Amino acid sequence: MQWLLAAVGVAFLPCFLTAQCLLYPVPLAERVSESELIVEGYLVQAQSVRSLSRRMIYTVWELVVSKYVAGVLPKRRLYVAQEGGVVDGEAVVLIPSAPLTEGLRGLFFLRNLREPLEGVDHAYTLVAGPQGVLVYDLENRRAFDPLAEYSVAWLYRELERLTGQPVREYAPLPPIANFQKGESVRPLATITGFTPSMIPAGTFDTLRILGSGFGSAPGSVRFRNPDDGGSSWVSVPSNHIVLWSDTEIRVIVPTQAGTGTFQVITSVNEVVTSPSAVTIPYALLTVSSGGVRYPIRLVNHNGAGGYTIVPNANFSANTAAFQAFVRALQTWRCSTYVNFALSQNTTSIACPSNDATDVVSFDNTSCPLPSGVLGATYNYYQVCTAGGQQYWRRAGFDLIFRSTAPGGGWNFGPQPPASNQYDFESVVLHELGHAHLLGHVIAMGQLMNYAIGPGMMIRTLGEQTDRAGGLRVMQLSTVSAPCGPGAMTPLTANNCVVGRPVANFGAQPREGCSPLTVTFSDSSVGASSWAWDVNGDGVTDYTTRNCVHTYTQPGPYTVRLIVSNTYGSDTLVRPNYIMVYPLPTADAGADRAVCPGESVYLGGAPTAAGGTPPYQYLWEPATGLDNPTSANPIARLETAQQYILTVTDARGCQARDTVTIVVRPRPEPRLSIIGQTAFCDGDSVQLVAPWGYRRYRWNTGDTVRILIARQSGSYWVAVQDTFGCWGNSDTVRVTVYPLPQAQVVGDSGACVGDTALYRAAVPQAGDEFAWAVQGGSIVRGQGMPEVWIRWESAGTGTVTLRQRSQQGCKAESRPFSVVVSSLPQPIITVFGSASFCEGDSTVLEAPEGYAHYRWTTGDTTRRIVVRQSGTYAVRVTTSAGCQGVSEPVRITVHPLPAKPSIERRGDTLVCTAEAVTYRWYRNGQPLVGATQRTLVPPISGRYAVEITDSNGCRNMSDPVDVTVGVAYAGLHRAPCFPIPAGEVLWVERSSEEPQRVVVSDVLGRTVWESIALPGRQPVRVPVGEL
Repeated sequence: MQWLLAAVGVAFLPCFLTAQCLLYPVPLAERVSESELIVEGYLVQAQSVRSLSRRMIYTVWELVVSKYVAGVLPKRRLYVAQEGGVVDGEAVVLIPSAPLTEGLRGLFFLRNLREPLEGVDHAYTLVAGPQGVLVYDLENRRAFDPLAEYSVAWLYRELERLTGQPVREYAPLPPIANFQKGESVRPLATITGFTPSMIPAGTFDTLRILGSGFGSAPGSVRFRNPDDGGSSWVSVPSNHIVLWSDTEIRVIVPTQAGTGTFQVITSVNEVVTSPSAVTIPYALLTVSSGGVRYPIRLVNHNGAGGYTIVPNANFSANTAAFQAFVRALQTWRCSTYVNFALSQNTTSIACPSNDATDVVSFDNTSCPLPSGVLGATYNYYQVCTAGGQQYWRRAGFDLIFRSTAPGGGWNFGPQPPASNQYDFESVVLHELGHAHLLGHVIAMGQLMNYAIGPGMMIRTLGEQTDRAGGLRVMQLSTVSAPCGPGAMTPLTANNCVVGRPVANFGAQPREGCSPLTVTFSDSSVGASSWAWDVNGDGVTDYTTRNCVHTYTQPGPYTVRLIVSNTYGSDTLVRPNYIMVYPLPTADAGADRAVCPGESVYLGGAPTAAGGTPPYQYLWEPATGLDNPTSANPIARLETAQQYILTVTDARGCQARDTVTIVVRPRPEPRLSIIGQTAFCDGDSVQLVAPWGYRRYRWNTGDTVRILIARQSGSYWVAVQDTFGCWGNSDTVRVTVYPLPQAQVVGDSGACVGDTALYRAAVPQAGDEFAWAVQGGSIVRGQGMPEVWIRWESAGTGTVTLRQRSQQGCKAESRPFSVVVSSLPQPIITVFGSASFCEGDSTVLEAPEGYAHYRWTTGDTTRRIVVRQSGTYAVRVTTSAGCQGVSEPVRITVHPLPAKPSIERRGDTLVCTAEAVTYRWYRNGQPLVGATQRTLVPPISGRYAVEITDSNGCRNMSDPVDVTVGVAYAGLHRAPCFPIPAGEVLWVERSSEEPQRVVVSDVLGRTVWESIALPGRQPVRVPVGEL
């Protein structure tokens, strides 16, 4: 179940204003004084939330502040809440409300929202309702509210004057992308006409627009907004466009459409206005659910055919206001016969809420109306679903009026209002129109016109507008929907008046035969209690509004009805209003027994008496009768029958009697069965009829007592007993099962060792399967409709299937032949050694003549090059698809010996690795005879050693640089550079004292010496000259 709550409001003001007349103007200074915070900014996004009390749903907008005017600004991003929104299938719609939309730029007059919201820490709300925001036209530097237009520059100066504070800017307003109309490649669109010229809104009627240049792609259509007198436009939803072509558009006129010219906006953004105005005489409120608009019904909400309005105690205490309300209510009740009742009790409820009480009240401090609004109607909608279709109804409503009107205040009447007064009866009549599910129209002087100002008095309904719309609502509401409460019961001219009751009633039937049951229907006007005396004895018999009484004695009866309400009572007496007539008597005759088909007369002698002749006769049922309206009909029956005779006299009084005719039973033979009634094709069963009958006749045409059945079908026999009566036996159903179709399907070729799948061609649920194989063996599936067979020898094998149905019928297939091919046996040839050192390779080759090759390496060529140790094999495939794998070949790749290193031991180089052989190199060239593990370098150079292991694999050490010669200073070894030395070697000094420098060869012989002078300069040694 879903709820939709709609609040429809009207406010009244002088209609000399050029803007929206729904609201009386709230001066800028008053809006400033009511505000707790005034800012300029723009709206970026919205969400709908509930109040913590769950009384109301709000739409909360995020407001980004660009300028700060007055008040305390807590942060640059604020939340602005407005009544209305949708949460979890429940919604509130309030009219009038501010036109807040995403991207709106404007000036906001705010106050703190007093009602806490779910999930929102702090929110503001607009002061003065729709006049609480001034919408910017940035391109023209103008600002608008529903009633006025301002220059933005003047507005800033006026706000600074009113607040005494300068306007402070945080950041410029972001620009709005200008609407650029696309350049058309064809002539501008033109509207040449439309039909009909008068069409209601919200009734799902279609307006046909004719013209040219509309294009094939749908655009949009918009109508004048009836909520502001047509100053703005309302675009229709896309699903309201029924047809769009280049020359014709058909559009459903929405609830929000008003009288005036309309516009078509093509898909290339061309805007064209109609040549004349369309007239919208009235608008019906609709509801939107899931993007689809639905009509709304009034229903039997109070159990008395409609709705009961309960006045708030304070409202009822204002006698003048209450009487004005009663007059307005009676205007609607007696114009459209809408069933809006007025409770004689009052309530303390004063605020709108969906609480099953339909309240009329003044506003108060707990629920004040916004500034500028005089009245509001809250409609609560409910939906039910039947057959996948939604059906919406109005489940209740509340009417709230401003306690004190502006200007000269309220005129409660019945005299006309002064020029500065607002006419309360007109306001109530308008709000009751919204309760009647009517929206605004643009029709000055009509009740549902958007504008009613001070000094104006509209206390009657427009015949073609207000009343026609109300009757359209009643037309829908007096037919029950497939679900939910029943339809509204409309009032009549006899009960629509609100005041002292007027007694009136009717009865049906007013005359008849004893016992006579009469339904008395009250048609009094304004009654709340009833007292019926239906038999003229002066005693009250019933106190319900309507009553039903049964008269058991003939004669005339006088009826009296006394009706009352809080205003008084009325009595109506109708003498000899009911006439009860005596009954006749009926005689259907005596019960009797007959044979089947035997004729018998029914009725007595006479069949009817008493009452008022002449008589009419009716025998029921008419089965077997020659004339069911005769006094003594003839009956011919096949089975026993009871007849009911109804005798009707000249006044319509009736009497009834019954007679029973018993018919002897027909024979009912039972068949005996020899054998089974369900068997396989080729078998049979015997059907045997009982002894003792004169004749036998089977449905097959046979006339024997025992029938042999060989085909499927139903069998029965008709027999004749000794009385000549025929009867049919019971029916025996014979079922002949077909034999299974045993047949094998699968591959007719295979390789030795292959496992192949074979299937029963026509398996049936519940069948049993037995497989036999020659040339192979069953791997799995025996007893199943599919079997896996491994073929074990070359040649021709066979597969045979024996199939048994679940009825026990058997069949065997023909042998299925399979050609089994032998497997290939390839041999690998090794070109080169099967054992070699790391870095070398060898070639493996498979025999030629096969269709496919695949090595264990993944290669698919006939030859492969091998560079790693391992076991290698090849799988070959013949042209028949048979595969064989070679014997594996082992390849051994010996690793290189570990890389040797050279160690210096004095003047000797030593290879650190153990090896079978050694070879020394100087500057990359082998040294003749240097094949030992150690080497004394004879001269300076770059030395390396190569070793060989037992597998003949070699590895070379990293080279080392050797300089033959050592420099000493005193007894201390001195650092030398460069290493290795070229023509010159430099010796570093460790002291500034004079030192002796000696250069010796590897044998310790002095080859050069010198005395270094005091200081730390390096000593130059001419190595190239030594």
